[in-house]
Formats: sequence, C-alpha cells, structure tokens
Amino acid sequence: MTRSPTAGVPTPDLSATPFALLDPAHAMRASQRFLSLAAETNAHAFEGLQRMQQQWLGFVAGRLEDDLATMRALAACRSAPEVWETSLKFWDRAGRQYAEEAEVVASETMTQAREGAEDLKREAAALAEAD
Repeated sequence: MTRSPTAGVPTPDLSATPFALLDPAHAMRASQRFLSLAAETNAHAFEGLQRMQQQWLGFVAGRLEDDLATMRALAACRSAPEVWETSLKFWDRAGRQYAEEAEVVASETMTQAREGAEDLKREAAALAEAD
C-alpha cells in the first residue's frame, strides 16, 4: 500500500488570512447568502412597484371615465357659454386630480426609497454578521 505524501500532514487554517477569500467554498457560501438576501430585497421592491402601478392604473381609469363623461356633457351643451363652463369645470377638476395624484406618487416613491434603504441596511448587516 502506498502512502500519500500528505497523509498525516495537518492542513493549515486559512480562515483568518486573506487566502480565505480564495477558498471556493467560502465564495459559494457568500454568493448563496448574497443571492438569497438580494432575492428578498427584490421581491419587496417588486411588491412596492406593483402597488404603485395599481394606484396609477386606478387613477388613469378614473380620469378616462371623467373624460368620457365630459365629452358627453359637451355634446349635450346647447350654447357657447355652456360649452365654456363645462370645459372650465373639466380642466379645473383634471388639474386638481393630477396634482393630488402627483402627491400620492411622490409619497409612495419616498416610502419605497425608505423601505429599500432599510432592506439594504438589513442585507449589509446580515452579510457582515455571516462573515
């Protein structure tokens, strides 16, 4: 039976040295942790985007209904002053609704940014803790 020249030779612990970064097992563990945390963060971000899209689509649907109602009202007008008044009401209402929606979108965007920053902090802390 042939003896291996390395049999019985202790393997040095490289975990406390820069060479640990070259260890494929270490790299795989770090990659798995990173990908797992990134997937959680992305899922959270996509949920936020979905909420924003639902909000926006609801707004657009409401605006389209209002636009159609205004077109019907304009078609029913019998005089120029009536057309003018209907148009003024439409533009006033549309301007207010767009301004309100801009506030909602800005608020939701800030919420998403804060939540994303918190996710990244947790992710960084978890990665630092794992090492």
